[in-house]
Amino acid sequence: ALVSTLLVLAILEHWFMVVPLNGAKLWLWSLHPERRSRVIASDLPDDPKELVADVAKLVQR
Repeated sequence: ALVSTLLVLAILEHWFMVVPLNGAKLWLWSLHPERRSRVIASDLPDDPKELVADVAKLVQR
């Protein structure tokens, strides 16, 4: 049981190293809803075309 738990934790850790998320997105679950919406709003680019370009870059990887 211990070995399988450590294996799962290692896989999760490596997954979070691969996924390009910043710290705020990773820890949003711990914030209250009103604070969460402010963090999300501050993270979004002003120009929607920038967001589309970022998503396109991720898809090309």
